[in-house]
Amino acid sequence: MERFAWKGKLRNWLPQYRENLTLAVPVMLSQVGQVVVQLADNAMVGRLGALPLAGVSFGGAVFVIFMFWGMGVSLGLTPLVGEAYAKRDLRGAAALFQNSLVLYAATGIVLLALLLGLEALMDRMGQAPEVVAQARPYFRYLSWSIVPFMMYCAFKQFLEGVGNTSAAMVVMLTSNAINIGFNYLLIYGKCGFPEMGAAGAGLATLISRICMPLMMLAYFLRDVSFRRYLRFFTWAAQGWRRIRQLLSVGLPISVQMVLEVSAFALSSIMMGWIGAVELAAHQIVVTFGNFAFMAMAGISSATTILVSHRFGRGDLDDLTRAATASCHLALMTNFLTMCCFIGLRHWIPLLFTSDTAVAAVAAQLFIMAGLYQFSDGLQVVLLGVLRGMQDVKIVMRYAFVSYIVINLPVGYLCAFTLGMGAPGLWVGFIFGLGVAALLILILSTVTTTFLDAYSAGISAESLSKKINGKYAALIVAVIGTICAICFPMDDITNFLYLIGSVFAPMIAIQITDFFLLKRGGASGKLDVCNAVVWVLGFVLYRVLMTVDIPVGNTLPDMAGTMLLCLIAHKIVPDKVKAA
Repeated sequence: MERFAWKGKLRNWLPQYRENLTLAVPVMLSQVGQVVVQLADNAMVGRLGALPLAGVSFGGAVFVIFMFWGMGVSLGLTPLVGEAYAKRDLRGAAALFQNSLVLYAATGIVLLALLLGLEALMDRMGQAPEVVAQARPYFRYLSWSIVPFMMYCAFKQFLEGVGNTSAAMVVMLTSNAINIGFNYLLIYGKCGFPEMGAAGAGLATLISRICMPLMMLAYFLRDVSFRRYLRFFTWAAQGWRRIRQLLSVGLPISVQMVLEVSAFALSSIMMGWIGAVELAAHQIVVTFGNFAFMAMAGISSATTILVSHRFGRGDLDDLTRAATASCHLALMTNFLTMCCFIGLRHWIPLLFTSDTAVAAVAAQLFIMAGLYQFSDGLQVVLLGVLRGMQDVKIVMRYAFVSYIVINLPVGYLCAFTLGMGAPGLWVGFIFGLGVAALLILILSTVTTTFLDAYSAGISAESLSKKINGKYAALIVAVIGTICAICFPMDDITNFLYLIGSVFAPMIAIQITDFFLLKRGGASGKLDVCNAVVWVLGFVLYRVLMTVDIPVGNTLPDMAGTMLLCLIAHKIVPDKVKAA
């Protein structure tokens, strides 16, 4: 009977899994296609030897930081378009698309200028001169490809916002075929083309990326349902308001992605300090790690689409179900990825190189890559949920702590100080990605609640001398934390507003007592004056919730409560204050 019930529960989830995967699979293939470009470059250049492969690895590691910066900015378009599309605001969606084309083209030009300027500094990054010589021409071609790639991103993210994920998949797979074909012609000098080596791989990538926005434009012009969005383009729709809207969502996403990618890129540079063999092995593992990451990014993007549509309709129950189903799919996929990385660790490197030393180091690193799959997949999907609700600013702080404060120092400590070598740098990834998943999953609700509740418990001493602030703080903190864990997603926001309206006046009263009035706490068993002010502060907070205030409700409420507290203690006689 229990087994039948369990099957019934699974059967209830199957429609949601199917809906998620219908969107996710094309996006996964599209995202994986971006990695296939680097994968093809590494596989085909690797046949020339460890030195050209190390050059392509180094050039790609530097370029990918700027590429992900641009990709992150473009990801802000999807949830905004998704919300407008769910509300049937087609002109609003078209206006966002129009402004994104201008913004992302400008972003591509800025990134191109930065990349070309950075090329002159490549010999100062601690790499061997022969590696830099191989990397520079490859890197130069990649730099020019950033502008057409950003234009493609505008088309791709708009289509995903309206629920079309197959067009970008077809364009990406076609461009991959173009890239691999020109790789063969230009790297090895076939069919009369010059033999360019590693530089040929960069030129092939540039050619394929120029084709991508052209194919997208042709799709829009051919399909009537999408051509109508182009007809909505007007000069009046172009403006800073839409640009700011795109940047307000896109820039935090971009910063989070750049911090994560920077951890990998800087680790690649540190890997080069160990040796060219270790750097080549590292690049093989990173390429397959990116392959797995992009598969998760596909599920995450599908989650963003589903969440943004439900968020636009105000359907929070369905939103929670879609997000939970995505987490299930991510964990199942990551389990399979971990098994493949660890089980096939001796065979995968041989696809890229015949150098046994490189293959041996890569086999060790694949074990480390397999170990962080669960935390990596979970944090990527949860980020997709937050993006769908356009709640992305707090993630920047979590990314900084996880990747810069923890990942890089731990990796350096293990690799160089403790003498673990190449595997030591990957220990940093395990710690960094694990902390990222933990912060996004738990600290966004639990820690905030715990700190607010603890502060309120301490502040309760202002209401009565009978209250021991430390004990009150611990009791309230435990209760608040348990509630934060148990409340479902659709209720947690209202719950946090409730505890904010209770705690903010308490903290304001304590600040006034100790620092402005110099009273040192409650004046009796019950400080009537402070109790009345607290009630008024609570009411004030609830009133402020009905008003859209840019700085939020807490600071104005605390300022108002402090003013009420000062006035009350000036006009109320001392014998009335204490009971």
